[in-house]
Amino acid sequence: MKKQLFSAFTLALLLGNGLTSAQEISKRLEDKNGQPYFIQFSENSVDKRSVDDQKLLKDVLGLREGSEMKKIETGKLFSKFSDDKYQLYYQNIKVEFATYSLHYTDGKLTSMSGEMYNTEDLDTTTKISEATALNKAVKGLGVEKLMEGTDEVRGTSYSNPKGELVFLPVLMDDDSYRLVLAYKFDIYSELPLKRSHMYIDANTG
Repeated sequence: MKKQLFSAFTLALLLGNGLTSAQEISKRLEDKNGQPYFIQFSENSVDKRSVDDQKLLKDVLGLREGSEMKKIETGKLFSKFSDDKYQLYYQNIKVEFATYSLHYTDGKLTSMSGEMYNTEDLDTTTKISEATALNKAVKGLGVEKLMEGTDEVRGTSYSNPKGELVFLPVLMDDDSYRLVLAYKFDIYSELPLKRSHMYIDANTG
């Protein structure tokens, strides 16, 4: 992956108390598609309690209209390090693998990193039904019998797995990515015995 290093610039962060503080970015790395995968802040970082995380993510990542970062995880890594992890959604549809984490040291924002995709001009219209997509997924996996009735899946209706509508990044010939609207299925099968995640294009099947 080609890396690009940009000179430091200043980002205005709207703090929780309504004040504005200048937050300097000392390093910004982008992938070949122009999406930032690492942001490092200067040593004069703001306190976690003062960070407006939604504004920060929107401004730094350049989120498009209709895009939203939802917090999915907050956890302490070590005694003085902690991360807040966010998932990208477009029109309330998850963008697979597009997650970003804010990194804190001693309660101060130090950096952020993750994987992003361009959500411009995405279409949320589907042309095939979930049931049709499931049939294609089962056939594509060579499933003869879905798992049902075992302790592991009892009560989960695994004779009819539910499809989650997502945007799936698909690698193109020029190494760029295109987001494809797809049904995602988590499929247990008894014959053959396996568990698989399967994506079916929601427009072409």
